[in-house]
Amino acid sequence: MGIGLSLPALAHAQPDTTKADEATAALKKGYELKKAGKCAEAVVFLRESFEKKPSAKAVLNWAECEESAGRFLAARAHYQEGKRLADAEKQPELAQVADARIAAIGPRIPRVTFAVPEGASLVVDGSPRKAEGEVELDPGEHRVQVKREGYTDGTEALSVTPGEHRAVKLALGDKSDPAAPKIVPTPGISHDAPSPGPSPEASSGSGSGQRVAGAITAGAGVVVIGVGAVLALGAKSSYDSAVKASCDPSGCDSAGRDAIASARGQADVGTVLFVVGGVATGLGAVLFFTAKKSPVRAQVAGTGLLVSGTF
Repeated sequence: MGIGLSLPALAHAQPDTTKADEATAALKKGYELKKAGKCAEAVVFLRESFEKKPSAKAVLNWAECEESAGRFLAARAHYQEGKRLADAEKQPELAQVADARIAAIGPRIPRVTFAVPEGASLVVDGSPRKAEGEVELDPGEHRVQVKREGYTDGTEALSVTPGEHRAVKLALGDKSDPAAPKIVPTPGISHDAPSPGPSPEASSGSGSGQRVAGAITAGAGVVVIGVGAVLALGAKSSYDSAVKASCDPSGCDSAGRDAIASARGQADVGTVLFVVGGVATGLGAVLFFTAKKSPVRAQVAGTGLLVSGTF
């Protein structure tokens, strides 16, 4: 099914402005690419046309490309927007196309009913979702988590196909020990091995102990900065995913707003870790470079001269 493009009529209906001309040119390019089966490239121009001047033809063609790529939820939202614009533009033919596509795509959207333990929350692909009733998903692979205070997260991989209806029972992870210290895993650092104690030189009061403490503090600061960076990148990814899956030109649904709020909270934590890590790194550097240096000592060792100390 294709949504026809009558450029002369479209150009006549739009104001004779540069922005309208650019929107028409982008719509024409996107429509040609879609007809050639190049939807991934067409979407770039169809979105550009819609952003420059919203029109039913631009958003309906855009929705068709999304549906062909398996992004059913975004496609339905754009079909609904196309219906609204078609009514506003008094184009009944396009309104009928939109109604037909909305009716056709509805049964193809996978729906999953999750059985979640009492008091637990549900997260799908990093975004909070309602734990009661059916949850609509795009076809394909999904990562499902169930969270409850006092337990580790229960995680499950879920694959759904177009039109599938399924019930999935989720379980919590192991019960966590609230008294156990929380350790943030860091690549390349083992958290099982005990930290080495100070060397005899470090406890000698010569300044080496302060240098060791400074190095450890600065190293910990770098680790915290790294964790902050990981959280910030994860927050950016979650925000982009939420906007893409749950938002359209008319706004975001409740799941999208919740996901965006969660991503912003994660970004705030990342920012705090950046600040804490920077302070720790600076303090470590001060400790290291202001430590007293031990005197240089020389002694005969075998046939040579052994020189020790801090230079």
